[in-house]
Amino acid sequence: MTTVKHRTESLSPTLATPLAAWVVMGWRVRGAGRGAVLPDTSAQNLVNNPGFETYTTPPNNYAQICRATGWSSPSGACSLVVGTGSPEFYHTAGTGGAKPPATYWANLMPHSGGGMSAICPWYWTNTNFREYIRTFLAAPLVVGQTYEVSFWLTNGVSSIHPYGVDHIGVAFSMAPLVQVLGNQIVYTPQVELPGVIYSTTWQFHSMTFVATQPYQYVCFGSFVPWGAMTYQYLGASGNSGSLYYIDDITVQAVAALPIELLDFTAACENNAVVLRWSTATETNNYHFAVERSADAEVWETIGTVPGAGNSQQVVHYAFNDTEVAATVLYYRIGQTDFNGTISYSTVAAVPACGDKEVLRQWLVDGQGRLCGTWPAAQGSLSPGIYLVRMEYSDGSSATKKVFLITP
Repeated sequence: MTTVKHRTESLSPTLATPLAAWVVMGWRVRGAGRGAVLPDTSAQNLVNNPGFETYTTPPNNYAQICRATGWSSPSGACSLVVGTGSPEFYHTAGTGGAKPPATYWANLMPHSGGGMSAICPWYWTNTNFREYIRTFLAAPLVVGQTYEVSFWLTNGVSSIHPYGVDHIGVAFSMAPLVQVLGNQIVYTPQVELPGVIYSTTWQFHSMTFVATQPYQYVCFGSFVPWGAMTYQYLGASGNSGSLYYIDDITVQAVAALPIELLDFTAACENNAVVLRWSTATETNNYHFAVERSADAEVWETIGTVPGAGNSQQVVHYAFNDTEVAATVLYYRIGQTDFNGTISYSTVAAVPACGDKEVLRQWLVDGQGRLCGTWPAAQGSLSPGIYLVRMEYSDGSSATKKVFLITP
């Protein structure tokens, strides 16, 4: 598996493991020549029906992914079949639990438009069950070309599926992948999300890889055995498994920057956001413009850092932003050539760097049942072990274990 870059953005992130910073551009693209990568804005999105907007018939029940134009389940199912991979299709034109926001398993709207899909990659009580979705590409991938795979994920607010898991992968193939019942598809995905993924709000994920064959199909899900997956109880209640909603999928070629960017990080340190990046080589690099945003859409330049011009050795850069707030902030670097051409890096999202407050604390028992708020009234609970889930003003959350000795 060749995973060369991953980035995550969210307007209100709930991280499985709280981080001080999110690394957004790490290693060089192996086998792709010089230059860090960024999406080619002129490139075609090769994914069929990427936002699940079009359909043959609006969904009206469980597991109707085949009604989303061009999409299907590798199991061949297009209705709820117990023990068989039966992924979901939701649309605002649908009816019943197939119509957002009140879907069968959670309350949420699509990231954009009217459609979205959902898969269960891991189930608590059945080690031989999981779901995948697949579709065709508009054109075969070009061997040796670097591609960015990006999409939005969320677990939604669910009282049924409280688990986050790792090994969420994207597999490209020459022929459509096939699943037998609900079993694992034995295949090595080209890219895979790092770590346990869980969020009650939509998060953006992006990875890159180099095509080694003219792949024509793409499939989303988990491609490792049940026992190889890490799972964490991160929701407020329930004990069923993990369910991920997916929307706005992109597969497109990427272009090279005139610099070879080795890394780009943003971290909260002593009530300031510290940006650090390094280049291996630079060609006609005039300067870097550091930009900040509160919503990842409207950007302002908060400073500039002179470039090295032309360099064939590693150069390290840093910039401190002291105007921080108790909310998520987004950063990117605009690299400017001597001829005025500007190229942008990917985006780094930093959780609240200022003070944040606890908005709510929920108490969950060992069976995953919601027991009310915390602290609990004296005498209202039986002795035992409980989980306290804390939700903060920046949208993040954390879970801790408490021992109740006396009622």
